[in-house]
Amino acid sequence: MTTRVGGLAFLLAGLLYLLAETLSSAAWRTPPYDYAINFISDLGVPGCGVEHAGRELCSPLFWVMNAGFVVDGVLFVLASVLLARFLPTGWRVVFLSVAILHGVGNVLVGLFDETTGALVAGLPRTHVIGATLAIVFGNVAAIVAGSRGIRAGRRLGWVAVALGAVGMASLALLAVGGLGLPEGFVERAAVYPITAFELLAGAIVLFRTGAGRLRGGSRSD
Repeated sequence: MTTRVGGLAFLLAGLLYLLAETLSSAAWRTPPYDYAINFISDLGVPGCGVEHAGRELCSPLFWVMNAGFVVDGVLFVLASVLLARFLPTGWRVVFLSVAILHGVGNVLVGLFDETTGALVAGLPRTHVIGATLAIVFGNVAAIVAGSRGIRAGRRLGWVAVALGAVGMASLALLAVGGLGLPEGFVERAAVYPITAFELLAGAIVLFRTGAGRLRGGSRSD
């Protein structure tokens, strides 16, 4: 039962995040929201006529996007807690640690939009701290899960590792300004691998546990 709940939590994390982004971007007012230019976090800023980093923002459904960030983070942690037992013992703490940091980062992103002030004088904005935690440790979680193999989903393997590697490389590219590429596109190349990992992990876990039941496998899952 716990295995299926973990798989469902991963799947819902990815689906609800994408739904929140789709709905909030569809409600965006003039100028049109551009997936290549606008950052994801632009969707979480309340009000219209706000200008941030040279971009004019207007997201009527900002609360939908922010709720999506928070729910995604909570479900990611829940899924990781329920499925960490399939990792080799020595790697469970590592996986759970990075998963929790990712979840905390997502919650911070949802609670503090990109226009909020600094957390402490001299430190980056709270939102930036959260985004960094979410992107870095979400991709690291995918790499750890893929390289060490969650028993319920070995097919993740190198696919998860590749997703995490693409995400980390894209984050590094974003840190140096995208080298001429649209920054909104580069940011999504850093974030979407985490979403893809959630969807893939959730689908594989649910498929394998469901197949196990059909074959008369253990009902303890």
